[in-house]
Amino acid sequence: MSHASDADQDFIAAAMPAFISEAGEQTEAIETLLLELEEQPDNRELLDSLFRCAHTVKGSAGIFGLNKVVEFTHHVETLLDKCRDGELALTPEISTLLLKCNDQIKFLVDTATDEAADTPEQKDLRADLVIQLCAYTEGTAVVGGAVEPAATAADTAPAGEPGVTQWHISARFGPETFRNGMDPLSIARYLQGMGSVKSIVCATDAVPSLVDMNPETCYLGFVMVLESAAKRDDVEGAFSFVADDCELEVRAPESPEQKLVRAIEDMPATPRLGDMLVSVGAVSQSKLTEVLSNQEQSTSATSGQKAKIGNLLEDKAGVAPAVVEAALNKQQKAKESSGEEN
Repeated sequence: MSHASDADQDFIAAAMPAFISEAGEQTEAIETLLLELEEQPDNRELLDSLFRCAHTVKGSAGIFGLNKVVEFTHHVETLLDKCRDGELALTPEISTLLLKCNDQIKFLVDTATDEAADTPEQKDLRADLVIQLCAYTEGTAVVGGAVEPAATAADTAPAGEPGVTQWHISARFGPETFRNGMDPLSIARYLQGMGSVKSIVCATDAVPSLVDMNPETCYLGFVMVLESAAKRDDVEGAFSFVADDCELEVRAPESPEQKLVRAIEDMPATPRLGDMLVSVGAVSQSKLTEVLSNQEQSTSATSGQKAKIGNLLEDKAGVAPAVVEAALNKQQKAKESSGEEN
């Protein structure tokens, strides 16, 4: 066994009791929420809480490599997603099915360290539950007298996020991470299993000198670019066990327009609109000169007023309105700041 594998096994052994305890709380909450939803089937807040409980169990199980829990709970999560989207009503039949599924999740969690407990009978029961879940999610179940259509890719893809996304992940782990039994390296490996890690850089700015270092204190973080079809919730779920002791940011890549806006906002105060746009690459110097020349020529013969440079940059240079607006806002803030200083 490799050194890395030994480290992973030590991490799993140390943290497994905490996982089993937390997952047990989640399955208890699932049962309670299902019973409450039988009385309030249209309560969206309860339904969202139910989904989050299932999602938390799945995400945490993935960190520990408990594939049976992940795969089975994924089917439950898919059904709950359809209920949240209004494609399925949470009928008494579905509620009863979900209660049975919750019992199976609890069984898989409680026996996570006992492979022999998963008998052929349990496997058959689990397979039958999956068939029933898929009957609803894949459109073969009769619900309310009509056959539910299978979900299409367009139905399930998150708005604004393509099938495969390059997630930008920044994680700064708290000083108690190691003492709480967590291992940042195992989380990074779990993320790698979600897709392809395009880059990862270790953040070491918080690491003290060797003489001041405490081996039980975590000083690390990482910045990762992960190419994956996983949803944002799944990526964030990898950090569920360290959520209270971790500064985490997960974002999709910015569009070219968003990058320009961010670049302008991060610039030091600059008074001239054109200079800002040239500096961030929104327009070339030659194009700006051409637009300024057009501005001089467009002076109204009657009013003597020049056309606004922002409008010309949009019309003649193709600069996005949002980028021009960001530059104008930056310019206005610079003027206000200058006025306050005077």
